[in-house]
Amino acid sequence: EAVIVGAGKLGSALLGYNGFSEYGIVVLKAFDTDDAKIGQNVRPIGELHAYCTLHQIELGILTVPPAAAQQAAEEMVRCGIRAIWCFSSAHLELPHDVVVQYENLALSLAHLQAKTE
Repeated sequence: EAVIVGAGKLGSALLGYNGFSEYGIVVLKAFDTDDAKIGQNVRPIGELHAYCTLHQIELGILTVPPAAAQQAAEEMVRCGIRAIWCFSSAHLELPHDVVVQYENLALSLAHLQAKTE
């Protein structure tokens, strides 16, 4: 199981994506600081540690703005997450035993555009 930190448009879209199950990954919860987003599948960030501990979560998806990314990633690591799929443009400074996979959607699109020229 993986969790999402940041339940904005991208985080919510990933939360609703069913394709992860093809690879044995289940994403059931997102966590956010915005009370307006809290509901059944989006929980307050204050519940992240208890949820990760209870469910032994080691995989996280980070979809927060760059200004919030470092603090959010550090909290994820404190919660036991050892691998982060990062959609933020911020470069994270984390312990060496934490794996970070950066995704840059704009860069991926630019690569496609360059291949069509």
